[in-house]
Amino acid sequence: MIHYIRKTLADKYITGEGIEIGALHGKLQTNATVKYIDKCKLSELRIIYPQLINCEIIDPDIIDDGEFLYTIKDHSQDFVIANHLIEHFENTFIGLENLLRALKPNGILFLAIPDKRFTFDINRPITELDHLIYEYKNGPEFYRESHYKEWVEKTNQNTPDQYQYLINTKYSIHFHVWEHKDMLDFLNY
Repeated sequence: MIHYIRKTLADKYITGEGIEIGALHGKLQTNATVKYIDKCKLSELRIIYPQLINCEIIDPDIIDDGEFLYTIKDHSQDFVIANHLIEHFENTFIGLENLLRALKPNGILFLAIPDKRFTFDINRPITELDHLIYEYKNGPEFYRESHYKEWVEKTNQNTPDQYQYLINTKYSIHFHVWEHKDMLDFLNY
């Protein structure tokens, strides 16, 4: 049902040429011209995500950091697709600024953001707006280790070396989590 809704919305709003960031094994079905961005090459994605061994992973056209989009020119995209991405941003405001920076005037930002109640994040506390503002003004370093610790403890990923592995590899966890109403408050802000 969710994929049908997304496809219906994409058919209505996604046209021209744009990018999809972090599609991995779940690209948005669209008739537009899409270039795929991910943080590393397909061979590296296969190593990072061994649980997706039987899935078709999208081979990225562009290697870039989805939070910063270093290689994407300002106002160059008709659309930016960022499904299940912004929860991975360490600095959510910076990431959103960069997604919007990439869009042409009247471009479309297509987001799907998970509600923590329906994910492995269910036991994690909602990320407060003040927390996001602090990271925007001061950088994400202050909260980084606590994000990893919380993720390990609250998502039942607590294996003896998991925390240190995440820190050492800068693994892309859900740094922030929301419920629907909190996300709307954040976007309205």
